[in-house]
This record gives sequence, structure tokens and C-alpha cells, in this order.
Amino acid sequence: MPHLHHDSLAQVALAVPVGDFFDYLCPRHLPLPQVGMRVLVPFGRRLLAGIVVGLIDRADSQVPIAKLKPIEQILDDAPIIGDELVRLAQWLSHYYHHPLGDVYSVMLPTLINQGKAITQPIRHYRSVLSDGASDATADDIIARLPKTAKKQRAILQTLIEHPHGISQTTLMSLGATRQVLTTLQDKGLIEPFDTLPQPPMPSPATLKHPALTLNDEQAQALDAITDACDGGQYQALLLDGVTGSGKTEVYLQAMAHTLAQGKQVLILVPEIGLTPQTRARFGDRFDANICVLHSNLTDSERLIGWHDCQTGAAQIIIGTRSSVLYPFDHLGLIIIDEAHDTSYKQQDHLRYHACDVAMVRAMFAKIVVVLGTATPSLEQMKLVQDGKLHRLMLTRRAGDAKAVRYQLVDMRLGTQHTMHTDGKSSDSTLSPVTVREIRARLDKGEQV
Repeated sequence: MPHLHHDSLAQVALAVPVGDFFDYLCPRHLPLPQVGMRVLVPFGRRLLAGIVVGLIDRADSQVPIAKLKPIEQILDDAPIIGDELVRLAQWLSHYYHHPLGDVYSVMLPTLINQGKAITQPIRHYRSVLSDGASDATADDIIARLPKTAKKQRAILQTLIEHPHGISQTTLMSLGATRQVLTTLQDKGLIEPFDTLPQPPMPSPATLKHPALTLNDEQAQALDAITDACDGGQYQALLLDGVTGSGKTEVYLQAMAHTLAQGKQVLILVPEIGLTPQTRARFGDRFDANICVLHSNLTDSERLIGWHDCQTGAAQIIIGTRSSVLYPFDHLGLIIIDEAHDTSYKQQDHLRYHACDVAMVRAMFAKIVVVLGTATPSLEQMKLVQDGKLHRLMLTRRAGDAKAVRYQLVDMRLGTQHTMHTDGKSSDSTLSPVTVREIRARLDKGEQV
């Protein structure tokens, strides 16, 4: 009935493979939803959570009012995505020819798409020694673990040193696995507990260790990046540096400049490069709240990371390609490490290139994006030619680093066959020269 509804209709983007959005009536018993809020709406025989992407006058709908269904429920008190992400979603949908609702489903964590609350309880662990339940000393408790269980011992030691408990996400970034935590819990040495996230109040990021001295090329590159950041305008820079030229040190000092202004820094890394060592490298330099985002996170961990980025609690964000789609409170700099890597291309659903999206994101936010690589891709060289990417060169190796020796192997001379224990042989697909060098390194106890 017309008198039961507001005069406006909500345009709702749903994660379905047809259409960009669908019109719904706004019932009078619910407040008028705002753009960026999630609503629960009937779609066929299902109830789906969708994002309100616009409000229009009832007369502007292409569908007769009698055929429209009302919104069932408004899921958020305030918009969960701001104007910048709405604009980015529209660009992604238009540029990559993908339905808008499906774009939002890729951009948002699974639990948000399912209509769950944004603030979820956070799983923590503490040692049983922490609450005074045991008279045993820390050494006594650690001694109960086998000497070979080094990771279990290290995690237990860390928990004993932090009696108030540590979040599961932090423990994972310190090298813990779910198996290690389950084992310690089964042995009665640690216990889980949940807490609701507190409003974030991160203190300003500070340096733990002083910066290294830069050579002339590094200093010029850093000046170019910091000058661009201070300009308050969009700029895309290609940091083209040979292996060992000290690109990471330039990143670190550029990050320090941005963090000192109270802004967030996003560092994109290829999936293969996301290891605890990557986090440790930045954690060694900065006393800051570091958020790590990658494909092995649980849905709950991903939602917590998303929320920390949105509220500004996360100051340094290290993530794989999908983190370029996250909301940020005050992003000041985007760094893309190994920018030539093919893992920045999403190959299913919304097929996007994270480097391109990062540049568009930086353009919308009027900030600087730095693409770092020793081997720029052809697309990146074309952007340099077209003046859309400013190239900074690092041609010398930093510090005492020795130049890499390369040897070209002619694969036309054949590959080496390997004999297996069952008497069958197979092609190793490696040249005899390569196999010989690998054997030499392994004999020295080195890695290849």
C-alpha cells in the first residue's frame, strides 16, 4: 500500500550475476536507509544482504510500483562503505564489465556479505600460568613440552610473558599455526577466551631503529617520493631498481615520512612473498599497529582486518592483491612490491589487476603510489612512455651487496633424465648444468 512506504526507493546491489542493482520499497516502519548501508531484501525465494547504492524518487523507477517488494531489514546503523569505495566499485564495474553487486561481493569480506555484524568477538589465548591456576614456574611448564617442539615452546613462552593474553591473529603472525595452538590447548597449557574489540586508539607510529644511510640514487628516489606525498596530489612512481639496490630501505623511509603525518600505508606484496619475515622486516623498524592480510585468514580474521583498516586502527597494512579493495580511514601512501608479479592479476570472478586498481585508488584519494620492481612489465614501460608513470632508477647495489652473477643456459642442448628407486626414469626438465650447480649447493648445506 502506498501510504505504508517512504517516497523514495532504494537501489540495492546484490551478489547475483545479472543486473547492477534492483529497486526496493522503503517501509515506513524502518528508517530511510543511506547509501553504503547493508539491507536484507527478498530476491526470488531467498533473503539476500545487499548494499544500498542509491535512493531515487518512486516516479523514476523502470518497474511498476505494484511489482516492487519492500526491504525486510536494515543491517547497519551507519554506512559501512564511504563515497570513495562506492566510486571505486562503480569504476571496477564499468572498467572490467562486471555486475555491480558482484563487485561488492568481491570487495567485502564473506561475513559482511552474509549480513553478519561488523564487530565480531576476537579469539585470544593465554597461558594457564597467567591466571594463577598453577604453582608451577614458567620453566617447569615449558619443560613439559618435547625439546623438538620448538614452535610450541616459543609460543608458550610468549604467552607466559603476556599474562593478559594475545589475539590469535597476532600469534599467527608470530609463526603460530592452528595445530600448535590446538596442541597446547589439548595439553592444558593454554586456554582460549573471546573479547569484543575496543574502539581503536593507536598511538602515533614511531621508529624502533634508526634508518640506514642511503646512497645518492636512493636519496634522490626518496626525495622524489616524499616531495610527491607532500604535494597532496595523485602521483604514480615506478621505482626501477636492480636486485639488491635497496628498494626496501627507500620504502621504509618513505613510510616513516607518511606515518609521521598520522596516515596509513598500504604495502601490496605477491602471495608468495607474504611470510612472517615480511612482517618482521617492517615490525623491526616501526613501533606501529601492523595488519597482515592474505588468503589463509579465517573469515573472522579477515573481517577484523577489514574493520581495523576502516577505523584507522591499522597503521601499516601488508596484504595481497585483494587488500587494495579495502576501506581506509586516512590512507597516505600505497607501495606495490615486485610490481611485475603475475599474482597481482585476479583470474576469476571480478578479473582485475591490483596495480591498475591501486593507481585508480590513489588517483581518487589524491595520494602517491609507488611500484617497485627490478623487472618492469611491458605495460608499466608503456605507462612510463605515456607520462602516466614517473620512473626512478636505482642502478647500483646498496651497501656491501655483491653483484649477482648470471649464466645463460642453452636448453636446446637437452635436459637431464632422473632414475627413480622403482627403476623408472623421468625428465627433470632441468639442464645438466643446472642440476650440477644445485647438487653443489646442497652438498654445502645451502638452499636453492
